[in-house]
Amino acid sequence: MAESSFSESFTLLENSSASLNGVIFHNVQAVYSADEAINCTYSITDEIEPESGDVIGLFKVGWTSSSECFSSVPAKTPVNKDKQFLKSVFGAHLLPNDSSELYQFCYISKMRVVGASTPFTFESGDIVAVEDPTDPGLLVFKSRVSQLKDELYKLSDEKSYYATKYKLIYNNFFKLKSEFDNVEKELQVEREKTKRLEEANAILENQLKEKDTDNESNSLKELVEPENSGIRSPPEVIELDEGTKLKSEAMHAAVWKSLCEVT
Repeated sequence: MAESSFSESFTLLENSSASLNGVIFHNVQAVYSADEAINCTYSITDEIEPESGDVIGLFKVGWTSSSECFSSVPAKTPVNKDKQFLKSVFGAHLLPNDSSELYQFCYISKMRVVGASTPFTFESGDIVAVEDPTDPGLLVFKSRVSQLKDELYKLSDEKSYYATKYKLIYNNFFKLKSEFDNVEKELQVEREKTKRLEEANAILENQLKEKDTDNESNSLKELVEPENSGIRSPPEVIELDEGTKLKSEAMHAAVWKSLCEVT
């Protein structure tokens, strides 16, 4: 039997069961592994004022005296008067290796039992040798149930790790996707601006071409139309009628005769 220490002996009185509701034990399992620590969780009601000497004892169901306590641990001292969901731990060395008996947790305050849990039992199971994870190469002996629980906890931790990692990657992915979408929107805006500039540039080029064509047409027109360029047209040839032609020829002949006589 594991050591249990009480400064005074006490007995469970027949009428004391009425006061066992001062402490409520939570999540008590029906079966515990004999080689695995137990987290004993409890809440203290307002009618109980906890003290530093309070303990939690492990008793066989039907006990009547403190001498029947298998083991005990100090009760958790409440912080800031918060008496809800306190926790004390029974190490594996404080647990019985007996699957034929029922046990229960009892809260002892001022040498009075003020709370008791529902009954439960222990199982040892097959013993297996496994490597100590804290000291590779060292073998420790554990029950098969305890080993399976350790593997389950390990897988649960790995699942939690990968779930957290996945969530982080997932959040980073959507953060990068959001940044990418913003850049894509900005790029689309710049593409539209570039397209509008190209269209405006094409319109200006067409206007310049049309202006150059007009200038060339005007230059050719100036060359073809003399009055527009300031060049005089050649003198017109006046055609004389027949009578005038005869008179003119007679005058020329008379003048020519006169010149010959003078000579």
